[in-house]
Amino acid sequence: MQDLIQTSIKRYKLNKRPPLKKMIVYRNGCSEGQYHNVKANEIPLIAEALKQENCGNATLTVLVGTKLHNVRLVSL
Repeated sequence: MQDLIQTSIKRYKLNKRPPLKKMIVYRNGCSEGQYHNVKANEIPLIAEALKQENCGNATLTVLVGTKLHNVRLVSL
């Protein structure tokens, strides 16, 4: 997970974008029983990747969905 986030941030920086202020991670296919694992294991890894890429002050939002069959994300 940490390598994936670091790669994404590096690609963002290579495109000469403004400094990263917000990161939204959509984690799908997770049951309610796994929420604790996501909170205890995955979110700290993502936060550490942000710090290693000098984006530690970026706001991190993690969305965790439970069903895979009907996902619709709309940005307005």
